[in-house]
Amino acid sequence: MERLNAVSVSGEYLLIERVNLLPIYATELLNVTLTLNNRGTGSASYDLVLPSGANQNPVIVAASSSVVLTGLFPRTRLNLYSDASGGTLNYTYVVAAVGRTFDFDGTNWIPQ
Repeated sequence: MERLNAVSVSGEYLLIERVNLLPIYATELLNVTLTLNNRGTGSASYDLVLPSGANQNPVIVAASSSVVLTGLFPRTRLNLYSDASGGTLNYTYVVAAVGRTFDFDGTNWIPQ
């Protein structure tokens, strides 16, 4: 069966081009790990605010202990408090694409 609309030598004008869209679209979800070290003699605390806006209750970080937070997504906000009740906000960090470590010296949270 012959095509009625075929144009003679139309195949000579066919151009196939490869386009890389990888830089435009993120194909992997990043999971970030944060380490919280309480080097003080009293308890401190932290909470997380997810990118959706959901807020977690404060979690205690006991004296001379460490907490490792894994599987965090970028844009999650970490609030670090200098007391166990979550009443005195001392440092806020918005999770980026790399992990971080924070040390509590008994008074302040210090990013490493």
